[in-house]
Amino acid sequence: MARLIEKLKTLSVKKINKAGDYSDGAGLWLRVSHEGAESWMFRFSFEKKNIKWDLVLHILFLC
Repeated sequence: MARLIEKLKTLSVKKINKAGDYSDGAGLWLRVSHEGAESWMFRFSFEKKNIKWDLVLHILFLC
């Protein structure tokens, strides 16, 4: 059975006020801390290992 991909839209992200991890179904995750800080990560598997890639750190290093 195929996985459901539900893109996180701007309006739905702005409405999130509860701490936790929110997925779009395709590996992109929004993490909201208890203080309300938001960060993005990409989760994927490579050679049978689960990898979490923090997008903020990698964007800063690429600029």
